[in-house]
Amino acid sequence: SSGRGPPRRRPSAMEAPRQVAVVTGGNRGIGYEIVRGCLRAGFHVALTARDLGAGQRVAQELGCDVLQLDLTDAESIAACAGEVRRRYGSVDVLINNASMAYKHADPTPWTQKTRTSVTTNFFGTLAVCEALFPLLKAGGRVVTVASSAGHLRLVPSEALYSEFAGADTFLTVPRLAQLMNQFVVDVEACTS
Repeated sequence: SSGRGPPRRRPSAMEAPRQVAVVTGGNRGIGYEIVRGCLRAGFHVALTARDLGAGQRVAQELGCDVLQLDLTDAESIAACAGEVRRRYGSVDVLINNASMAYKHADPTPWTQKTRTSVTTNFFGTLAVCEALFPLLKAGGRVVTVASSAGHLRLVPSEALYSEFAGADTFLTVPRLAQLMNQFVVDVEACTS
């Protein structure tokens, strides 16, 4: 006898826990449809919403969980990650959908739009990733939803284009953060 006890029995499909998907910004728009698709695919879904009340209404309608998450609030991000750990222990799929955008006709000055957009959409999403990556299961997946406004063909500098195009091999998170901060500084320095 090896002393290891009886062999473990694999759980049946009925006993196996469902995979957990966390969908940020899942209470409306594309996020809402992503949540619906994940539910149809059999995931246990936790949608996040900045407005907990709005998230609760959608979660009740769709039959999933809801967590409060504001990409601009470090305490909210930490609390969300803590609640994910408490409720699920780990995550199989993280879908970064939450973001903000100004309407084209919005009169807010570009300097303010740029700082707010980069702070929310880049640094907020980065903070969510840093908080939830430790909970991502081995082999887990991360999907980040982006708009065509971030397409590389829109980058006018050949040097920056090359740096972004090589992201898979040599662009680090600290360097990307540096580039994003420089972008904000450059826009704020622009007088036209």
